Amino acid sequence: MRLFTPEAMREADEKAEAMGYPTLLLMEWAGMKAARVYRRLFGEAPAVVLCGKGNNGGDGLALARHLLLEGVRVRVYAAGGEGGDALLMRRALEALGLPLLPLEEASWGEGEVLVDALFGTGLKRPLEGLYAGLV
Repeated sequence: MRLFTPEAMREADEKAEAMGYPTLLLMEWAGMKAARVYRRLFGEAPAVVLCGKGNNGGDGLALARHLLLEGVRVRVYAAGGEGGDALLMRRALEALGLPLLPLEEASWGEGEVLVDALFGTGLKRPLEGLYAGLV
């Protein structure tokens, strides 16, 4: 598995967009591929996905949808206030009947896999408040 630095990931996203790939499609692929890796690493273990407002949160919502469709038990805590592609991912997940819980109520237990989709490569400030507590 290859890991990218934040700078390399931003560059890859920019190149894909310049080539004409819609950002919604990139988000869908990110969720689908992350679900594939999740299943390989954790099998049927239940997932708890923490989603921020931005595109990284949208990736997490896409991941949650793919896991749900594959029969994995999923609980999603979302910051709310999504816009753009992330809002479309929220609506697609809600259309499957999965309630999205407030991020402030996030909890997880033994045997659950915690997925961090709070912030992406654009985070430039120190974590504070709720987010610092979650991390």
